Amino acid sequence: MDEDRILWIDAICIDQSNIRERGHQVVCMSQIYNRADRVLIWLGFVNHELSHLISALKQFEATVDRAHPGAWRNWSYGDPRWFDVWENTQTYLRGGHESDRISQQTRLRLLMNKPWFGRVWILQEVAKAKKARLRCSEGWISARSFALAPRLLGVAPDTQCQAIIDIMPGPSRRSSWWTEKQNLCTLLWRFRGSQATDPRDRLYALLDLASDTKIKEKITADYTKNEEAVVKDILAYLFNDDLSSNDFSVRKIADLQERIPNLSCVALERTILGGARIKDIQRFLQLQNKTVWVSEAAASYAWCVNTTLRDYLMKEPTFEYVVMGPVYATDIMDRAISVESFFNTREKKVKITHDIIWAARQNGIDLLTLVVKENRDDIEITEALIEEAAQMGSDTLKLLLDRRGKDIKITKNIIQIARENASIPWRAWSNTRSRATTAGSKPFRLER
Repeated sequence: MDEDRILWIDAICIDQSNIRERGHQVVCMSQIYNRADRVLIWLGFVNHELSHLISALKQFEATVDRAHPGAWRNWSYGDPRWFDVWENTQTYLRGGHESDRISQQTRLRLLMNKPWFGRVWILQEVAKAKKARLRCSEGWISARSFALAPRLLGVAPDTQCQAIIDIMPGPSRRSSWWTEKQNLCTLLWRFRGSQATDPRDRLYALLDLASDTKIKEKITADYTKNEEAVVKDILAYLFNDDLSSNDFSVRKIADLQERIPNLSCVALERTILGGARIKDIQRFLQLQNKTVWVSEAAASYAWCVNTTLRDYLMKEPTFEYVVMGPVYATDIMDRAISVESFFNTREKKVKITHDIIWAARQNGIDLLTLVVKENRDDIEITEALIEEAAQMGSDTLKLLLDRRGKDIKITKNIIQIARENASIPWRAWSNTRSRATTAGSKPFRLER
């Protein structure tokens, strides 16, 4: 039966040249898509060859509707019954006609390569849609059946396309990360492959999708701000002003998105080394991605001085990996080991770094007292720790030599620091010479 339909077409209904109107409409778009009975998506013109794929997916959906009417609501994205229906309806997959299947895979890749999948503003129309249909020059298909196509055909979408599929209405959305965490940090990371003519839209297109309850109080779609100012807003919101754009020379939103694991890791390190309590860390995690990497310095600090924090880091599922070495570099995921491995492998002692020493001092913790305890042989004696002892005076260094002298090498730098902070004659240390050695390896005796 023919009937009138009301269509809202963003390309027509928003004056892109009017900055004030754009800012106003950005706020409204999410509501429009959320209230729509159906969202219609135009993918563009495609090769006629794609008609075979469109027909196959239509046949697949019709079979599901007819034979399994509750499947779209009740079957998960990974349910094997989808494959059964696909095989039963696609007769060309039988009898060893593998070339036909490869052709379908190629057609699907061609469709997923359409520019539509890379545009940041399409995220709202997909994520907010109750129902959606995709249209190309070869016909219509439902979003729910299209989202199953990569799985049915064994095609791995790229990161951006997969993120779009994850939020399409139907089984894919119900089974994806979308049901777990939709905060701004997660969206920035998941959709880091999105493109926008105006780089600020990389953020503004996500604001109404984010689950953060307080985000609208902190960030609004303000087109009077330049991109660098918007970056500062994001950093201030996600990391509680612990990071500035100068820390990582971050000036562009795209760069910020790519470096979210590093930024979260650094911010967490500063939070932990700053003496934060568990509830402070929990508050920090509410704004972060599903997985946050822990720096070696933060994990070592927890191991040395705060067993409650150490246990929390081991049990909190957000913390899966410890980054070994500096966290400012971009390859932190290549240098990560599991949290469990870091804390449970005792062959490798926990190292005391300058950052840990500084943090302990700031938080009123005497690291040297911890180290000289007989049951803390798990803490490695590093040059940084020896320097700390030397700076505290010869009494402190002598105590360290007495208790852990077999682990200590004295360098020229240590000698100089000790001389500058000496409080007793150097000869008093002669009884430690059998345990302390210089960097040259001979037993060392300190003398005036």
